[in-house]
Amino acid sequence: MIDLVIDRTETDVLLGNSKGIYQAEDLNRVGQAVEELAALLPQLDLQTAVAPKTDWAPPEAYDPDKWIRTANMAVYLENVTTLLSTMGILAPVDFPVDMNFLTYRGANAIEKALLQVHDRICGIQNAYQYSGAAYAGEETGL
Repeated sequence: MIDLVIDRTETDVLLGNSKGIYQAEDLNRVGQAVEELAALLPQLDLQTAVAPKTDWAPPEAYDPDKWIRTANMAVYLENVTTLLSTMGILAPVDFPVDMNFLTYRGANAIEKALLQVHDRICGIQNAYQYSGAAYAGEETGL
């Protein structure tokens, strides 16, 4: 799993540093995480329909398909909420309903949600390993 940023602060926003400004790099990181997590779901006999975008670029880029637009942001958030619902996880506190007026808390919540999905997937995988045929009822013929 790629490193997600969940520790943005108000100071980051006030300083305008890389954590304090949500940009194409952040969108791409979340898109890559969504892609990685969705790829793990078939191992759990789960499927979900997500359409992560991982080639966002700032407006000064020459390709308008890579620009950050409001319509694309709805799909961006929908990908994360789809993973959450597939895994039966409630969205974290401060999870944004849309990307308008995104706060640092909302940005943290988006990436925390993906960590929760990752943790749930790992927990299920570990449970599968423990309760495999070598352990579960093997002696009693269950």
